[in-house]
Parts: sequence; C-alpha cells; structure tokens
Amino acid sequence: YLNASNITLGTLMDARLSANVALLNTAQTFTADKSFTGNVNVGTTSSTSRLTVMDNNASNPTLIATHFGATSDQPAIRGVNSVTDARGIGVEGIGGLFGVNGDVTAAGSGSYSGVHGFAHGGTGLNYGLFGMASGGGNAYGIYATASGATNNYAGYFSGNVVVTGVLSANGSGLTNLNAGYLSTGTVPDGRLLGTYTQALSFTNPGNRFIGDGLGLTNLNASNIINGTLPSGQLSGTYNLMLNFSNANNSFTGDGSGLRFLNANNISSGTLLDARLSGNVALLDTVQTFSANKSFAGNVGIGTTTQGYPLTFADTLGDKISLFGQSGDHHGFGVQANELQIIARGVGDHISLGYGRSSAFHEVMRVSGYQLVSITGDISLTGQITRAFTTGTLNQATPLAYATINADGTVASGTPNVSSYWDSAWNKYVITIAGETYNDSGYQTLITIVSSSVDPPVGATSASGDGKLNVRFRNASLVLGAQAKFSFLIYKP
Repeated sequence: YLNASNITLGTLMDARLSANVALLNTAQTFTADKSFTGNVNVGTTSSTSRLTVMDNNASNPTLIATHFGATSDQPAIRGVNSVTDARGIGVEGIGGLFGVNGDVTAAGSGSYSGVHGFAHGGTGLNYGLFGMASGGGNAYGIYATASGATNNYAGYFSGNVVVTGVLSANGSGLTNLNAGYLSTGTVPDGRLLGTYTQALSFTNPGNRFIGDGLGLTNLNASNIINGTLPSGQLSGTYNLMLNFSNANNSFTGDGSGLRFLNANNISSGTLLDARLSGNVALLDTVQTFSANKSFAGNVGIGTTTQGYPLTFADTLGDKISLFGQSGDHHGFGVQANELQIIARGVGDHISLGYGRSSAFHEVMRVSGYQLVSITGDISLTGQITRAFTTGTLNQATPLAYATINADGTVASGTPNVSSYWDSAWNKYVITIAGETYNDSGYQTLITIVSSSVDPPVGATSASGDGKLNVRFRNASLVLGAQAKFSFLIYKP
C-alpha cells in the first residue's frame, strides 16, 4: 500500500506502467473519449488550427472518419463553429469537382441521406439545406433526382414548405417526424410519456424530476454539483477510493470497517491511551519492562535535572534498596555529609571481594557488631587512630594513654584523659572519661620520663573513686616524689 504521492524523485520506467497508459513512441488505440485543450496536428507541426490533417499522397483520402456499430444517426464527423450569431461555418468543403460529397450505400430497408442539413435556434431564418448557384449554363440552388425505387421523390418535406408562398397542412399525414428539429414552442406533457432509449440532455437549470426516482438508472454522480446527498443514501460499501478533504469531515461508529489506515497521515489530534496496546509504556502507569532497555541519555529518579547517567533527587534518606521493599533493607542511603552502605540487620554484614554473588571471594567484612574482618595483609601509608568513645571496648588499641607533667597537668595524650596533682595525698589523680577504673579490670603500664628533684625509684598505682592513682617513691623509699611520666591502659 505504497502512496504514490510520496514519490518525489527518479523516473518510472515505461515497463512499470500498465498497458492503459499512453506512450509517445508506441502505436496505441484510445478506447475512451479524450479532450484536447491545445491544437492537434497530423502530418504537420506548424498549423494554428485546432485540428489540422495534411497528406501529400494524392491516391488516398487525407482524413477518414468511420463510425462502426451505430444504432442511431451518429455522425462520423461533426463540425461546430460557435461564434457571433449568424457567423461561422461548421463544415466547409473546397474541391475541384465537389465541395461536399455525400454518399450512402444502403444495406437495408430504412431511410438514407447522402447529405443531411440541420439548422436551429436564433430568431432569424434557419435553413436545413441552403443552396446557392451562379454562373454557368444552368444554375441550380438545389438539384434533386430520385429513381430506381418503388416511390421516387425528388423532394420530400416533413413540415411547412414555402415556395414563393406558403404551403400548409394539418400534418395528419406526416409520419416519422424528428423531434430534434423542434426549436421553438413547448411539447405538451402528454406527448412526453413513454420510454426514451436515447440520451436526453437537460441543460436548463430549471429542469427537475419529480417522483420517487425509481425509474432513473445509470445516473452519473459526477454530475451532482450542488445540494447535499442525505446521509441515509450513503450507506453500503464503496470499492473506489474516497477523498475527505473537508476539515469538518468526521467518522462515527466503532471504526470496525476501517482497514489499511496509514499512520503517516495522522497529522493532528491525540490518540487516547486506551487505544494503545498494553505493550506501550505510559508515564502515569505502573508497568514492567520485560526486555532489556538502553538509555542513550541520563536517567533521573525524582528529578528532571539529571546530570549523570543515573541521578536521584537531592534529598536525604534511603536511595536504593537491593533487598527489601520496606523498613530495614540492604541498600544505600544519604545523610548530611555521609554516604551510607546499609545492611538489613545487626546480624548482617557488608562484604567486599571479587567474583560474583554465587562464587564470591571475600576480602573484607564489616559486621553489624561493629567488627571489621580483613582477609590478607594490611598495607598502610598512614597511622591507625582509635576514635575514643566512652565505654568502648577495643582489644586492639589502648583505652587511653598520656604523658603527665610533674605538676600533674597533661602534656599530651588521648582526649579522654584528665589529671591533677593531689598534694594532700602526694599522688597523681587521673580520670578516664566514661570509665570506672579499678586495678583488676584494666591493664596499666607506667613509665617514668624524667625527674630532677628527689628522683623517684619506683611507682605504684591504685584506684580510688573510679580513678587511676599514681605515686612515686624516692631513693629513701618514701612515697610522695613527683616526676614526669607516661601511662598506657588497656581494657581486656
């Protein structure tokens, strides 16, 4: 169902045309009527007449017009010259012997005319046959002879005959009258009854038909040029192409009879979602893509300003769930200044490795119990720093450590350490934030750094009120010496 209107380039070869197409270089026969708006020349290319036929062959007629199979008086040649009234010649013949020669070879028992003349219309004198003759020995305006028949009539007139006078009769003896010669007056309705087998032309706009039209057959709809055909008369099946060029045309009904529609011709309007198949993706409908899809541009979820291949809205909270449809889940989230990799529960863990899910080689695991497990060696270019949190159990790093000046102030150390010198009891009192220190629950290492006055020779530690107490003995083994020292505490 190709649309020929879309062919805008190239040339269609003659072989692709049907035998019903006329070609310039092929002998063909036109089997239907043709109208030419320009001149037609045969045997010449320079004539300005509508039809010119030229032939230099003296032995053959220049123009032959043959009418076969006629059942009525149809002319083989008709000359019409519609010009100013009382001017113009329909057919003109010029010859050395006969200007116009009419010859009928009768083959039946009808009536035959060698030359037939017909003039009608106007308000002047009409001559069916007008003859003029001048000069010569004898001049006959009209010369007629008849012989060889049962009844020979040199002149036969069906109507008024005027010969320098008037010859009139009631016409009761006239038969076989030709109504084609009626040029004035009106034929009574009673004379128009019956069946007409010949073509009738109704050229007066005032003509009309009355009745139910049952007797009218072979009507040509192309001749309907005004009025409106009732919609009830348009039912049925139309096998030929119909063009609906009026923008107000519309279809009603369920459309079940419409076939071979060309979607390229849909240039306006909107097709309802309900007319689309279930395989078409819609913006406002929950649907599932059952086949792979590739997106050449960026995809935004919750945003229309996607700047990356996959972009989420700039809001805090859960972003992607890899397992779980609500509540706790495996996935990713975002909080202020934080990217979250989320495990579903405290007993779950996050693993890093290689391979694939069903054949996974774990390298590192972060459990919900706040433990990190690494398989293999650890290579560091920096330091491991413990984030000291009150009450945190950590067997791999110290709970606290610091260097205490001789006056009891903290020289350096972890941020959970505070200290002072208790001069009443000659001891250093050290507080570990969030911890209730005791001798049996903690492992403590004390190292003397320096002392310039009454240097100590030993140290003791104890607990009091949940704090670490440190005392130094001098060379006389007397408690109460002061010194700069360091300590290290582990919590088993």
